[in-house]
Amino acid sequence: MGYNIVYFSRTGVSKRVAEKVANGLDTKAIEVTDNKSWQGILGFIKGGFYATIGKEVSIKINGEIDRSEEYIVLSPLWAGGPAPAIRTFLKGVPSNQVKLVITCDGSNVEKAINKYENKHGKFKENYGIVKHEKNEERVIEEIINSSK
Repeated sequence: MGYNIVYFSRTGVSKRVAEKVANGLDTKAIEVTDNKSWQGILGFIKGGFYATIGKEVSIKINGEIDRSEEYIVLSPLWAGGPAPAIRTFLKGVPSNQVKLVITCDGSNVEKAINKYENKHGKFKENYGIVKHEKNEERVIEEIINSSK
């Protein structure tokens, strides 16, 4: 089974991880963008607000998605859940075909994923890359190995 590697990134962390996973699986990472500016302190505050209230955003998928494949979806953790662009993307794919990867500095990823799954359905697998745990390389290796 092949995978669509799909990501949204504000600071570059989720992009970096997506590219490492894509390289390990010999495929391309596909960026999801929206029509918002999330830069600076105002972007940070606006992002938290949008994430908290579950506000919809228009998205653009910058690449070809193969609907016959499953998904590895990467997103930063914003206010206890995936970024708004990824929330919008996830509405269009079955959650049981998604391996969700959340990147963050130090939040409780498991709690955030459980909260999202309780509303929207269980993911095939989920992972948390937490900066203060220094687990990025280990988790990337785990994702790649479970996806071959």
